[in-house]
Amino acid sequence: MGLASSALPELDATADVLCSGVALGSCGAVPFLCALALARHAALANNAPVLFLSNDDPFTCCMAVVGPPPAPVQPA
Repeated sequence: MGLASSALPELDATADVLCSGVALGSCGAVPFLCALALARHAALANNAPVLFLSNDDPFTCCMAVVGPPPAPVQPA
């Protein structure tokens, strides 16, 4: 995740960048789903959007913005 700290210096690499690949190794879809679940948890905990990146597969990379649910609409 050194690229994240060099491309986005305003982020704290220890608090703002979560990495699950080293802990999970290569075990199919598990690292991808774990990272997506971590992104969702961070979005809910911080009530703010989170940038999700997956580069585990050398042929397929994914990027998505994961956000908290919208605020409920108050009836008029």
